[in-house]
Amino acid sequence: MTNFTFKTIVLVVFSFLLTTASFAQKPVSAPASLSPSIGKQAALNKFLSDNSVDPNDTIAVIDTVMLLEKSSSDMHFRIDPKEGATMWRYRPLGDLPADAEVQADLWTSGMSMDTCCISLENLDAETEYVVQFGRMGIGQTDPAIWYSMVEMTRCMGPSLDQLKLVGLDHSSASMMVEMESEAFDWVLKRVGSSTARHIETTTNNIEWTNLPANTAHECRVRYMCGGIWSDYSSADIFTTNEYEEIHCDTLTNDHVYTSDINTNYVKLNCSMAGNKYSWGLREAGSNSWTIFTTETDHYNWTSLKSGKTYEYKVKVECQEDSWSDWSNTHYFTTKEDYGNSCYAPTSSYMTVKNISYNSASTYCVMDGYEYHWAIKPYGSNVWIDHTTTKNYHHWTGLHYNTKYEYKVKVKCHSGSWTGWSNSYWFTTHDHYQNTCTTPQGHHMSVKDLTYHSAITHCSVDGYEYHWMLKEYGSSHWVDYTSHDNFYSWTNLHYNTKYEYKVKVKCHSGSWTGWSN
Repeated sequence: MTNFTFKTIVLVVFSFLLTTASFAQKPVSAPASLSPSIGKQAALNKFLSDNSVDPNDTIAVIDTVMLLEKSSSDMHFRIDPKEGATMWRYRPLGDLPADAEVQADLWTSGMSMDTCCISLENLDAETEYVVQFGRMGIGQTDPAIWYSMVEMTRCMGPSLDQLKLVGLDHSSASMMVEMESEAFDWVLKRVGSSTARHIETTTNNIEWTNLPANTAHECRVRYMCGGIWSDYSSADIFTTNEYEEIHCDTLTNDHVYTSDINTNYVKLNCSMAGNKYSWGLREAGSNSWTIFTTETDHYNWTSLKSGKTYEYKVKVECQEDSWSDWSNTHYFTTKEDYGNSCYAPTSSYMTVKNISYNSASTYCVMDGYEYHWAIKPYGSNVWIDHTTTKNYHHWTGLHYNTKYEYKVKVKCHSGSWTGWSNSYWFTTHDHYQNTCTTPQGHHMSVKDLTYHSAITHCSVDGYEYHWMLKEYGSSHWVDYTSHDNFYSWTNLHYNTKYEYKVKVKCHSGSWTGWSN
């Protein structure tokens, strides 16, 4: 048996005999501790002497002291080497320096034998302590050398009342803690799991994502306090919802439309509500699609070729990871890029719409920056002109049953004007062409329908029109009176069914009944 083994056994036996003197083979907890006394030291000296143990060999000088862990009420230390009788003591730092000579009763102290680890318990939170360790030898009532350090206990962790679950679904959870701090450290794990996710934030809330459905999780949080982390809170346990497969609605043709078509640009729109939208575009006849995904219900597609026909489609994520099918394929054609080659509009660009007894709309579909219109009764020498930035103009105050001649010239995007187009003709309706009776279904139509606007028309000839509109199923009507046989409704809700009706004031002054 080596000398080291003999000494170890002797000290172990003696520690068993002196349990009342706080010798142990396990960590000693404070404040349940015993201070060394002269009587105990004498007993230790006699035991070592009787067993022929060299007193000098009983002192193994402390090499290192390591703080293993601390909380708001505990500190745990490792002592190397562990052999020998170790005395420990601690006191609140307070206003005194760490190396100040203080009264013995200000210390809480104790001893342990041949142990690597010492725990100090029942400490006050957010308090700095002077902690000292030393080795005892024969004839000593205190260590000759103290290993001294200053450590601060942590703040107490947030309470469960402060930790809140504010949002939950099958794959995510939102948590917040009702307190302020410069930083927070969050921990999440499945109940029973040994692995966890750690995330630090500078705000008092967190969004946990990619969680498994119908699974119990526990969340803890701590906060920065006095430059160190507090204790963790107790675990707040929650269970994610069961996953319910969502079947998105079918995209109809009414949901999908284009706007702002130009020579190299188009705006694709979808009026179905959703989280994300995937847009597909290709030249007509091509085999491959270009796909782009957005979080908005529209996409501005640029760098297109002028005068080309394109196909497009869209699908919608109505809920996370649940997508609709692709819509039907739709088509549009970009405008021709005439560059500086402006030329007078020909008949293929010209048309007349919405002819009544006293009004009409003239159109020119040639792309341009500005349009200069001119009109006169056929055979007259006096032109009436008007300039617009739109490719049409609505003429009012015309004479009934009268033939009119009109023409247009276009200001191209280059800044130059085309010459005047040839003259084209239309004839207004007779004043009483349509008998002034209550409008029927064949008199009614809706044109230029978009996701937020529509134009209602009535072909019954009259002096004035009283229009009414409401959401289908609602009892609240919105009304408007016009002298035109149409009205443009704006600020409508997308993907919403509307009900409308009209009554007409005849030229005789009487009103018809309301249409169906």
